[in-house]
Amino acid sequence: MCVWVCLHFRTPNLARRVILTYRCKQSSTMLQSKISQYQTTINHSTYVASQCDKFFTTG
Repeated sequence: MCVWVCLHFRTPNLARRVILTYRCKQSSTMLQSKISQYQTTINHSTYVASQCDKFFTTG
């Protein structure tokens, strides 16, 4: 069981960024994979504020 917290903020140049913090009682390869997929999504597409919370709806 994991708890996901997505913190949204804007940088001085108005670029939107997100800090994804999480607490897990057990290590999970699938969760690590989802983190990598999400980071790739941020790097290669327009970021939507609610995207982080929607992406990590399962855990």
